[in-house]
Amino acid sequence: MLYYLSQYLLEKSAGTPWAERLSALRLFRYITIRSAGAAVTALVLSWWLGPRVIHWLKQLKFGQEYADKRKPPAAWWLAS
Repeated sequence: MLYYLSQYLLEKSAGTPWAERLSALRLFRYITIRSAGAAVTALVLSWWLGPRVIHWLKQLKFGQEYADKRKPPAAWWLAS
């Protein structure tokens, strides 16, 4: 969405005094900038929504019962 908005603004400002001020919007043409923006957006959304989702799942009592059946390893110094 920001990509299309930035391209629209760059097209409309071409040849006007605003063209130089809006030249930073050309960064959205690079896939690395857009990928980094998507990663940051996902991180912020997970920080914001994560606790709410966990609380909601606890209210639903949505979980799993897990019993650790693994035996503790024998001490290496007692193995001989």
